[in-house]
Amino acid sequence: MNVGGDLGLKYKIDGKLAIVIAQAIGALTMEDVTQYRKRLQADGDFNRDFSQLMDLSGVIKVELTAEQIRAIAASPLFSSRSRHAYVVKTPAMFGLVRMYGTYTEIASGRANTQVFYGRDQAMAWLLEPEGLGHDTNLHG
Repeated sequence: MNVGGDLGLKYKIDGKLAIVIAQAIGALTMEDVTQYRKRLQADGDFNRDFSQLMDLSGVIKVELTAEQIRAIAASPLFSSRSRHAYVVKTPAMFGLVRMYGTYTEIASGRANTQVFYGRDQAMAWLLEPEGLGHDTNLHG
């Protein structure tokens, strides 16, 4: 398991589970996202086919525009086979992540992003076999 990141956006790679587990705290900026992506790409333990659990429940402010969110979605770091579970605390953050998921689906042609209000449910979805429980985007 490899761990990387600074205080705003940290991650660890669990090679056994084939998951990148990331957590954002405080204000989330384009610089945070850019640095996270650069560190992850440079990490020798990173595999584009891994899934991702991104815990955004500690984010208190998002400093990303809709255009920046679209640009992030248009240049995927992970392969189209990976799944992405986002944990949020508020309906506003839920909406932002769904917007990102929609942009990602448009760019990749595949729906592979889910939003959850609980970390346990997010991890369970990532670990379940492909094809089960993929018919909804809201999990609480």
